[in-house]
Amino acid sequence: MIFNALLDLTTQAIRGLKLIRAFAFMQILRPLSMLSFLFILTYWHAGRNVPVYALLIAIGLTSMIGIVIIAVSFREKIQAGNPVQPVPLSRIIKISHPMFMTASMHYVVGQTGIVMLGVFCPVSEVGYYAVAVKLASLTTFTLQAINSMAAPKFSELFHSGKMDDLFYVAQKSAKLIFWTTLPALLILIFLGKPLLGLFFGKEFIVAYWPMLFLVGGQFVNSVCGSTGYFMDMTGHQKIFRNIITAAAVINIVLNVLLIPRFGISGAAVSAMISVVFWNLYAVVYVKIKYNRMIGYLPFCPHEKA
Repeated sequence: MIFNALLDLTTQAIRGLKLIRAFAFMQILRPLSMLSFLFILTYWHAGRNVPVYALLIAIGLTSMIGIVIIAVSFREKIQAGNPVQPVPLSRIIKISHPMFMTASMHYVVGQTGIVMLGVFCPVSEVGYYAVAVKLASLTTFTLQAINSMAAPKFSELFHSGKMDDLFYVAQKSAKLIFWTTLPALLILIFLGKPLLGLFFGKEFIVAYWPMLFLVGGQFVNSVCGSTGYFMDMTGHQKIFRNIITAAAVINIVLNVLLIPRFGISGAAVSAMISVVFWNLYAVVYVKIKYNRMIGYLPFCPHEKA
């Protein structure tokens, strides 16, 4: 847990310093190093705990590399004569606590379906749903990559008062998210059944329709753009915390109501509705407050830069 916390801290600090290449390197270093150590340890000793050891080594190594990158970067960016502005711990907690709650509710939205399926359904249903979630989440890779570049820019433009530039960047990032995730969504829609049968086995084809529901939620997510990061980076983290908390409550209630009757399809519908809810709510909130749109949908009028 200590090394994982250091890994998260250093990775996000690197993004805050706009070291995009280093941030991308940190994103892929952990899985690549885990895979490498998994092969090495399996070659020498194929024990049941080898994956655990590989994960621990990968997290420890990646966190140490992140600390080195941060130390070197701060030495380059900060000189001895630069003014230092101390920030009270209470202010840091006041700003970060809503984001902590938001991250917690994101986890609830993502994992409630799996937990509830484990309570109400056979273990096999949990496996089918987990595969559907993983396939539907393939589109989030480009979303995370674009957000890694857009989030620091949102904060910089907002706090410097450049609102026109802020919404221009928000719409451009939303457009990029839409067109980069659309091919993956279409592949999952039209080739989902063959892919499930080919890579996971014929029995996993039952996860096709739940996967389609989850893909529908991801489509709305791509249309709305970087809603969460936009609100967090523009001082609306408390509002977004309330939105995502409401979405988590909706997700839990719907899972309790739908899973006993519809199984994995009920879990997928619950997840889809909660994702659609918080994305649309955030977009509408920004539209009402600023009379600007941050989402993107083809063939709809958009503001010009």
